[in-house]
Amino acid sequence: MKRLLLLLLPVMGLAQTKEIKPGRYHSNSAGQDFILKMNEDKTYELVFLHGLYQQQGDTIKLNPEKSPQGAFSVIPVARDKASRYITIKMTNKMSRYFVYNIYIGTQQTESRPAEYKSIKDYMKSVDFDSEEPIVFTIEKTKFLYFANYGGTDFRPAKKKATSISKFEIPDDVSEIDMDYSYGGIDNLDFSLYRDENNEIVMAAGKSPSPLIFTEESEIGQRETLTAKVIEDPDFARNAGLITDTDEQMALEEEVVQSYNFKYAVEKTFDEAQKATARSKDKFLVVAFDYDNTKRIAEFEKFVARMETLVSNKMEGEYNAAEDHFNFYPASEKDKNLLVKNKFDLKKPQILVFNAGGDLIYHSTAKLNTSGYFGTYNSAYDELARANEYLKFDRVLSNRKSTQAATVKAFKSVSKVASPGNRADYAVPVPTATEVETETYTETYTETVVDTTVVSYSYDEEDYDYTPDVIRDKENLYQLQADPNTTNSKWAQIVSYFKQKNLYDQDFIDVGLAEVYGKGFTRKLFGTGKEAPEETDFQFLDYVFVHFEEIRKAEAEFHDEIHYQRNDVNFVLDRFFKSSADSAMDNETSRQKLLQYYRKFVVATGDNVNGLKLYFDFLQAILDEGTSQEYLDVYGRYYNAVVQPNASIIESLDRVYTNENEATRQLDWTNYKQSFAGTANTVAWYVVEHRLHESAVKNAIHWSETSLHIEPGNAYYLDTLAQLYYLNGERERAISKEREAVKAALLMDDADTKSKYEEVLERMKNGTY
Repeated sequence: MKRLLLLLLPVMGLAQTKEIKPGRYHSNSAGQDFILKMNEDKTYELVFLHGLYQQQGDTIKLNPEKSPQGAFSVIPVARDKASRYITIKMTNKMSRYFVYNIYIGTQQTESRPAEYKSIKDYMKSVDFDSEEPIVFTIEKTKFLYFANYGGTDFRPAKKKATSISKFEIPDDVSEIDMDYSYGGIDNLDFSLYRDENNEIVMAAGKSPSPLIFTEESEIGQRETLTAKVIEDPDFARNAGLITDTDEQMALEEEVVQSYNFKYAVEKTFDEAQKATARSKDKFLVVAFDYDNTKRIAEFEKFVARMETLVSNKMEGEYNAAEDHFNFYPASEKDKNLLVKNKFDLKKPQILVFNAGGDLIYHSTAKLNTSGYFGTYNSAYDELARANEYLKFDRVLSNRKSTQAATVKAFKSVSKVASPGNRADYAVPVPTATEVETETYTETYTETVVDTTVVSYSYDEEDYDYTPDVIRDKENLYQLQADPNTTNSKWAQIVSYFKQKNLYDQDFIDVGLAEVYGKGFTRKLFGTGKEAPEETDFQFLDYVFVHFEEIRKAEAEFHDEIHYQRNDVNFVLDRFFKSSADSAMDNETSRQKLLQYYRKFVVATGDNVNGLKLYFDFLQAILDEGTSQEYLDVYGRYYNAVVQPNASIIESLDRVYTNENEATRQLDWTNYKQSFAGTANTVAWYVVEHRLHESAVKNAIHWSETSLHIEPGNAYYLDTLAQLYYLNGERERAISKEREAVKAALLMDDADTKSKYEEVLERMKNGTY
């Protein structure tokens, strides 16, 4: 056995803003270990695979070296023996793509089995486009296990042993950095530079995920925990993720026969167009290749391949959702289609028509090498979106279009998949030289996305995003309507319905999607609004008038799976949150938003979430003019949460349980602490401003609540002591301030302790 370093030596230009000295550098920022060596003689070596190799006849077998502790590393970064929790930070930003697959096992003692949850189970939501690390908390545990189970495929025939990294966690560790190395990067085109943070960055072409290198002299200074690696051949069962019933169902699914799907290839273009028109939402793909004597045989091979793929997707019965295209091989009689559109007859051409016979897209390509019409990475979403753009343009340009038709056009474009990635993110399409016609049946594969390079984000509550695959977008139908024309037409519609006071569900659906930020503005122009517009507020006026009717409609069944309609409270919550920032620096905008916050709270009947939003906004703009409203709104919020005949914890649990789990921002512990902190903040505002007697009495109630939740909190004790004093309860105040001093002593905070001692002394000598 010999040890081998595999070196990449591409030609590379260095775009330097600061000097990079020769030396050894290390990176794991793309989920795989890289070693970069910069030599004095201006040469460099980039190592991303290393291990042992074996000579097997005339072949060398590379065996990449595996870390002795598996794919996971754990570094303790904070220690607090008194803490009940461990904060876990995923330092590698690429790790966020594995939150569904990485399982964390906790084990208090060796004698008890580990209990597993996926990382997603610990989180409210995941922003796949964020640059920030993923951070979450778990209860302290003796042992931590990390495993990448790889999804939900439990079929026995596909089982592989799962590698589990077991770490023993010292009892004083309260925070760790966890890194996951998944590997698998190749075919990268590198450039190297220092960024504004003086970090060495190696970018892969136009990849949004560059490599960040660290000098090796800086590595090894942090303590790293050692893992014991365990291979579990039946991880899902042993970790309690599946049962015998789950496995039996998977076995039963595996034996289901595929539906034998067949395309009906018509004999003439007119017949093919009529067949497509009957489907309404399918597209007719016409292939021209007049100089190719094998074009019919190649077309038949292509269709047979597509039939196999579609059959496999249909899983036992016909499913119209997988049947998007009709195919037709152009004959000599169809040349006029090329001539009419001024296309070259001597080149292979693909023309795509909608059900109405309109040309939506054309391409100079062969059908079997386009990669656009399969079941994965299909161009269907882009074609469907372009088709909706065409219909939308026609409605807007037709002066005779009715209000109902116009609203439906807005609704249709609000429901299409969002515009996909720009060219630098687009899925690569194989060229004719990459897939030879003669070996098509054996070698054809649909375009595959390199997930280490392609990156896109989505909101889990409104997943409508698919990456674009069509590269020659100039040949796809382009939207003619501009933002000004579109917004003007929408303003006319809003004014019409507000004036007529008519209840119209299509209008409501379009408007809610728009104020939510997922409506026609985003779908047509690819960007959201920087700030709410007057039309948005006019629409809200309409919503508040019909609020009860909208809530009633929400409770009824509707089948618009990917369309946001089922929670007007949630949509308006989102609207007010996103609008608050833009209103902070403009007095007119603040007053406008405040006006509509009040309307929202009235419409929801002092709904807890609405009041909390209203209060948070008031707190952000708090001044003398909003002081009393700030206290009044908090009082209403507090009373909406804390029930007269229930304890504080019972009341909080009721509200927490009723929150939408998918949008919940805090875990139970942090939720309680947040409520206590807010109660103390408002109570302290009363202390600071020496407000009137009724405000002091309310503040005492709120302050006592904060201490019910977090007894012994020094800050809360000090607030309550000073409120007691302001309320004329001198002895009670002195007693409570003494408790605050003792609590500050336990905090080991000399400054806070000194301040509280000063307050206590002034209370005792009557100078407070």
